[in-house]
Amino acid sequence: MVEFYQLDKAESASREGYIASYVGDIVFKEPSNTAGVIMIELGVGATTRPHAHENLQEVFVALGDMKATVAGENYILHRGDILLVEPGEFHSFQAYPAQAASMIAVKIPNLKDDKVKSN
Repeated sequence: MVEFYQLDKAESASREGYIASYVGDIVFKEPSNTAGVIMIELGVGATTRPHAHENLQEVFVALGDMKATVAGENYILHRGDILLVEPGEFHSFQAYPAQAASMIAVKIPNLKDDKVKSN
């Protein structure tokens, strides 16, 4: 089941020279010795094709505002929000009409040919 962590709901603490916000506590389904880290950039108003993965979990960290749809549920993501998508959950992302969007995706484990396309 998808997990959604919002930066604006995170507990923050001042440290020496920085502020730390504890955004999410993520537990992975299986131990893994690999992870793939991908920078994803969506053009103005662009939408990704819905897809799922057979075996890997994905952690998405929003670097700006965008929309996400996971397993038919819609999410509004802001900078610093985290979305954890489980295997088999179809997901897609959309940039707003007036701006581009970007995020970092972490695939665990790092399986490059694990994508299942939507119907």
